[in-house]
Amino acid sequence: MGEWTMTYACLAGLKNGVLLAAAEAAEFSVLITTDQAIPYQKNLDSLNIAILILCAPKNRLADGQRLVPDALLARSSIQPGQVIPLNHLRFDNIAIC
Repeated sequence: MGEWTMTYACLAGLKNGVLLAAAEAAEFSVLITTDQAIPYQKNLDSLNIAILILCAPKNRLADGQRLVPDALLARSSIQPGQVIPLNHLRFDNIAIC
């Protein structure tokens, strides 16, 4: 499918299992999110989509930009059904995720 945002793919506003099902139906291979609760909301083993969780202190652009290199690296090797929290970075000596 290429690289799309949820808004561009008309999936904005969907949540939880509905969002995951719609992303799969739209043939997304990876869902990148800041929602750290996704792994606890649904059994992800049976999904045909992978999930990268961006864990930062706030959903600010500056914090997210720090995670981009790791997100790109993880995106190239993540497998369907796999969930990778990008949590090894430390912000102000506070471990995230």
